[in-house]
Order: sequence, then C-alpha cells, then structure tokens
Amino acid sequence: MTWYSLLLFVHIVAVLAISAAALSLEWLGLGKLRKSRDQARSGIDLGPALSVIVLASLLVWLFSGVCLTVQLSGWNFTWIKVAVVATALVAPLGAITGRRTRAIGVSASATKPARPNCSHDCRILS
Repeated sequence: MTWYSLLLFVHIVAVLAISAAALSLEWLGLGKLRKSRDQARSGIDLGPALSVIVLASLLVWLFSGVCLTVQLSGWNFTWIKVAVVATALVAPLGAITGRRTRAIGVSASATKPARPNCSHDCRILS
C-alpha cells in the first residue's frame, strides 16, 4: 500500500464518519425532538458525542485532503477550491444550528408547572 492509497483511504473514511455522525445522529435527534419532552432531552444529549466525532473526523479529513492536494499539486483544480470555500461556509451554519439546539435543550429541560384544570381557562357565556 502506497502513501497515497493510505491517505486516500483515511480521507474517505473521515468523510464517511462526518456524514454518519452529522446526518444520521442529527436526524435521530431531531426525530426525538418531535416527541415528548423526555425524548427531546435524550435527543439533545447526543450533541456532545456528535460534536467530538464530527470535529475529530473534520480534522482528519482536512489534514488528509491537504496532504493529497499537495501530493497531486492539485491547487489548480477548481473543485478543490470550491470544496475549501464550501467547508468554510458550513462553519457559520453549524454555529447557528448549535445555538438553536442549545436553546431547544434549555427549553426541554425546563420544568413547567402542571396546568390545573382546563375549566379555569374556559369562560362560560351565559
């Protein structure tokens, strides 16, 4: 196995890990958000593990991608430039999503007092 083959394999595995973590686990978490408050909280609890997996995979992906690009002298390829710009644009979107997810987590963990009888709110017109 050559150095290039090993880097390409690591690069592809990192992309798959990012996809699996960021898409699959996030979809599971969002699916739980639509359910009860307890399930929403368990969906939010996936966040820290998701962040660690995505960050580690992102660093491996970027490092292997830069190494592959340098080996191939590929900075002249347009698709590499587009990929770098797209990756840079995803970071602010992740920050926005993270803030919203934290807000949902705070809301899901807040205990609201049980609502008394509904007849309290109803007005009977006579």
